[in-house]
Amino acid sequence: MARAGITQEQVLEAAQALLEEGITPTVAAVRERIGSGSYTTISAHLAEWRSQNTQAPANIPEMPERVRGALNQVWAQAAAAAQEGLETQRQALEAMRRELDKERADMAAEIERLERAQEQAQEQIEHLRTSFTEAQTANREAQAQILDLKVDNARLGERASSAEGRGAELREQVQGLQQQLAALAAKREKPPAARRRATKPEPEA
Repeated sequence: MARAGITQEQVLEAAQALLEEGITPTVAAVRERIGSGSYTTISAHLAEWRSQNTQAPANIPEMPERVRGALNQVWAQAAAAAQEGLETQRQALEAMRRELDKERADMAAEIERLERAQEQAQEQIEHLRTSFTEAQTANREAQAQILDLKVDNARLGERASSAEGRGAELREQVQGLQQQLAALAAKREKPPAARRRATKPEPEA
């Protein structure tokens, strides 16, 4: 079940009570007196109360000079501390900003380096792809040449075998011719008388 919010009557009563006690009815003071409530609601009701009680500040007793001086001193110290805190935060934020700028510059430089490295790698990949294609083409051409050489080698082997057989026949023919020449030479070197004796018929017995 939703909790009910504070009413305007509660805010008015709390503000009037604070005023009678000599306390300025601020939103924080009213909320502390009531014990709950949103600042927005209290502020709206308190503004309405102030508009209806324009003479209310006249009932507030004059603040003693000693209290005013102490409050001024506290306010000055609080302002100085706040200023010092703001300066410390400003310096910290400035240092953080410089660090972020440096990191951003380093990241931009790293991104640029990686982009250049990627471009170089892409160029190398394209070069390797081209080289691989050329190597494949050269390999196919070499395979075709090897096949042609194998065919030529087989043909040369057949021709060599045929040439060996023909050579053997020629050697036999040469040997036969050499023998015939040797026989003819032997006949030419025999003396005429020996040839006549060989050709003259022997007497009958």
